[in-house]
Amino acid sequence: QPADPETVNQIRKIVHSFPEAIGIHDMVIHDYGSCRRMVTLHVEVDADGDILAMHDAIDNMERTISRKLSCETTIHMDPIVQNDTELADVRRYIEEYVRSEHRDLHIHDFRMVKGKTHTNVIFDIVLPYSESQPEKVVEDLKRKINEYDSRYFAVINVDSQYT
Repeated sequence: QPADPETVNQIRKIVHSFPEAIGIHDMVIHDYGSCRRMVTLHVEVDADGDILAMHDAIDNMERTISRKLSCETTIHMDPIVQNDTELADVRRYIEEYVRSEHRDLHIHDFRMVKGKTHTNVIFDIVLPYSESQPEKVVEDLKRKINEYDSRYFAVINVDSQYT
């Protein structure tokens, strides 16, 4: 069964109380009863930040969540590029399109790998359980990215929503 929404909100609040946290995704909560709860999630941090300081912040997030919610917590650190204008423009274009056409869709891990002949625009999407045609959504996003620039090819991973 889905995780308790209040628990999810508490975890989000704790993570976002740390200035190093830019975003959060891929949260999974396993509850085995009798204080045997395990939490895993990804936290986005600035790719240009001090790796040791980011790791320290992640450790502190894990400890805070574990202490406040009586659970074991593991956080994966996802560095994201924030100062690439081309990347920011493409992401903004896709996010605006998603807001207008696919409101329940969430995007994360957005990045680009530039080559001589083409650029891979890579990201994950999280679709609601109610989405009956994930392949259609993926093809729609691929088409939209290619319309933005014919040298761009979308590489999209579809994540399951666990919370």
